[in-house]
Amino acid sequence: MLVAAQALLFGRLVGTDTDYDEGVYLSSVDALEHGQELGKDVFAPQPPVFYLLLRLISLAGADSVRGFHWGMVAVAIATCAAAYLLGRAIAGPLAGLGASALLTIAPSFTLIAHQVLADVPPLALSLLAFWLAWEAQKRPRAGAVAAAGGAALALAAAVKPNALLALPTFLLLLLWRNSRRERALGGALAGAAAVSAVLLFAYRDVLGELWESVVTYHRDARDTPAVVDRSHELATFLNWKTPFAWLVIAGLAASLLLLRRRSEPVWALWAWAAVSFVFVAFHHPLHHNHLVVLPVALATPAAIGLAALARRVRPDAAAVGIVVLLLAAGYAQQHRRLAVAYVPENPELVAAAETLRRVTAPDDLVVSDQPLVPFLADRRVWGPLVDTANLRFQTGSLTEGEVLRELDKGDVRAVVVGRALARSPELVAALKTRFPTVRRHDRVTVYVR
Repeated sequence: MLVAAQALLFGRLVGTDTDYDEGVYLSSVDALEHGQELGKDVFAPQPPVFYLLLRLISLAGADSVRGFHWGMVAVAIATCAAAYLLGRAIAGPLAGLGASALLTIAPSFTLIAHQVLADVPPLALSLLAFWLAWEAQKRPRAGAVAAAGGAALALAAAVKPNALLALPTFLLLLLWRNSRRERALGGALAGAAAVSAVLLFAYRDVLGELWESVVTYHRDARDTPAVVDRSHELATFLNWKTPFAWLVIAGLAASLLLLRRRSEPVWALWAWAAVSFVFVAFHHPLHHNHLVVLPVALATPAAIGLAALARRVRPDAAAVGIVVLLLAAGYAQQHRRLAVAYVPENPELVAAAETLRRVTAPDDLVVSDQPLVPFLADRRVWGPLVDTANLRFQTGSLTEGEVLRELDKGDVRAVVVGRALARSPELVAALKTRFPTVRRHDRVTVYVR
């Protein structure tokens, strides 16, 4: 029943207006499926396992924006399931249900649950790693279980490096009063090393290119202008008009009451929340998708703290009823909020996609600074220019000269301009020379060779 409720809520925004990064990832996986190689051909701002995940979603039948959105909804539900497993293992079934339910009503999580972004999958894998780390204390084969946990955490980091924020909590759970610490730690290291070795071998020919796009590119981005107001986002993250905020505070208070007993490792999970808060407070440039780590890192220990305290003090039916009502109210509140947030796809981009489909053949390569357009048109993007964000020009990862050289190198048939490329008069003038046929859709222009 809870899974059905999560699918109904998270699926509320399936098919809604797609943001720029989603378009990049969708066009990237399409290029990969048609023979281009990650790193060598396709610019990859995320590590390779994220693209493998998208290809798995594609193999499952996704061939449209809605299909990939539903695939990411499944990942969000899996994140809630991992929270359930962790909560149940630490403090019983009530803690598991509470962790899953509280995460379900977290405002920023529900908004991003359907999006084709690299932020939610590593959180699911991190929670899975936590569960396996804790289970390694109780299972006979501690080393094997710990190895699975280490492998899960390594996979999380290979989806997005921010997953390394979970490492301290993973180690705390793995070693918490564990009489087989050496075996568990050795197993975890072996699991992580095995995953790393496989990925390093698989991508051995493009390691330098991947380092440049995943690490150097984001390091250089630290000097670019701010994207969101950090102070405002942190100050308003716990919205006091939401049941989620009050339940998190109640969970923190319950965890404080359990502090002296030191019988539940809930504070290892609060450490994840603290590290995540510090990351958000200092990461630059901060984007809205970076904030999704906070609801996951807060909901899990809060629910476990409440359930662990309830198991000790045996609250009356009224107290339990209040928590249930708050969860139900939070669900209803988020459902209404998502209904208001639904925005259809930008008609300009849809029209530009139809034009691109008409003026190009299925095998033609195209380039677009609105990457959703070629995906909607079912046209292949030339991989080096799959991402032409302003950030690439600001960091020097891409220059106007490189754009023109790649257009010639890839024998690109058409270029869609409506964002970053339109900001350079020199580049637009060069495009008009190379691509004399022009189709305009308000702020989006299609240039055809």
